[in-house]
Amino acid sequence: MQPLLLSLLLDEDKTVLENVVSTAFVPEHICRAVLMNLYMNHNDIYKKVKVLSGGERVKTAIAKVLVSDCNFLILDEPTNHMDIYTMEGLEKLLKSYDGTLLVISHDRKLTKNIADCIYEIKDGNITECFL
Repeated sequence: MQPLLLSLLLDEDKTVLENVVSTAFVPEHICRAVLMNLYMNHNDIYKKVKVLSGGERVKTAIAKVLVSDCNFLILDEPTNHMDIYTMEGLEKLLKSYDGTLLVISHDRKLTKNIADCIYEIKDGNITECFL
């Protein structure tokens, strides 16, 4: 996510949890569970967004979107700059997402595990890759 988009999604003067809960369509305990799946611990969720690292901001923004009422998400390289544990947590969350996902990724493991269909763009051509 670009910093501009993050700044539109996140209020820097609020905590991680306050940001996620503010637009959530699920109870707070579900918001906390989503944050935990993204490896945001108890101390992290009470930090103000303005002191977060770039990776923590991305995790917060992803959590905020996943608990919103969005039914179509476009994710561009969502696992970039994530450690393996966070990547696995995100994969688990995306598998359980009820809406439609359009994921642009070079992460073959992620796409194989969450996709119903995969399209490859190569040399100006689009090809459907069968699972």
